[in-house]
Amino acid sequence: MDPRRLNRLLDSLHAAENAPVLRRLCRVGAEVTGNTGAGLSRIVDGVHEVVEASDADAREVELLQVTNADGPCLEAIASYR
Repeated sequence: MDPRRLNRLLDSLHAAENAPVLRRLCRVGAEVTGNTGAGLSRIVDGVHEVVEASDADAREVELLQVTNADGPCLEAIASYR
């Protein structure tokens, strides 16, 4: 990775010191991938839950995946990606 890009990403990660670390990681993840938002969800003992998101819109998308039991998170698990 280009050192300038890495420094810019690390600066982004540290820029919002008051935000929870997982939210900051979601924000940087969205930036790195060129997406407008990113979220984290998990499935533990068969229960799918939202962990964090970069913003309110990304959280809503994560919640829709949980509510509808459909979406990229479940597709990734089903295909073992």
